[in-house]
Amino acid sequence: MALGDYNNGDNNKKKYYEPIVYSPFGTSNTDGVDPSAISYQFYNGMLKISISPMKAGARPDDIQKWDHENAVTIWLTHAKARILAEEIRNVLAHPDEVNNGGVYTGKGESQGFISLSNGKELGASSPCLIIRRLNESGITSAYAYQFKDRSYAAVRNFDQNNITEYDHINYPNLEIDELLTLLDDYSSSIGGAMAYSVMNAQKYDTNRSNTKMNLIMEKLGIDTSAEYSGGTKNSGKSFFSSNQGRDAGNNIPSGGMRSTTLDELGSEMD
Repeated sequence: MALGDYNNGDNNKKKYYEPIVYSPFGTSNTDGVDPSAISYQFYNGMLKISISPMKAGARPDDIQKWDHENAVTIWLTHAKARILAEEIRNVLAHPDEVNNGGVYTGKGESQGFISLSNGKELGASSPCLIIRRLNESGITSAYAYQFKDRSYAAVRNFDQNNITEYDHINYPNLEIDELLTLLDDYSSSIGGAMAYSVMNAQKYDTNRSNTKMNLIMEKLGIDTSAEYSGGTKNSGKSFFSSNQGRDAGNNIPSGGMRSTTLDELGSEMD
């Protein structure tokens, strides 16, 4: 029997699942120009940024106070994320000259604009991240998240003999710095170098798992040829497009990892 994938009854198609990762960098501000919460999510190779307003009638101390169903969201590619990071840095470096800077995303009804504002255009005392949804007639929705500038501090010159005596050091741009870290990490890691380094470090464990899986499939009489040939003996693929080339001197398929026995793996790792 062949190993199926539960994809509309076609056992020759592989079924892929897209991972979703929520960043813990998300935060909220009940005292902002728009009481709101900001969240970050990675999906389908893109970065999703959402600003959720406070629910009508909600109080600051309520647990479920954010209206995520009516959040305004925007999706960034790695290129747009890099541009946005540069614009944020520019606004921070020239707050008296540049009121805001950002980037357009999407097209048509899905077009949006995300920008960092120095706060002046909103009458805010600290920088704000603004997401606007647009169409041909103008702005359809917009929310701003005002970054907290007095919530994060360090202590210096602490005196254990007088615990009330110390220097209070404020970090007004901590939330913005975390956003910049997120944008920088995403735009650099999506290139694949980090993923490769992780896979390379785990190659022996991966090979060991693959070998065990192959042994189990062989015991069960499962045919794995469809995984590599599209379900047919040739499937119209050439030698070079079927990942059957060999790495010179190592007998390793050029498009993936090689298969080996547990004993061979153990001797290589000794």
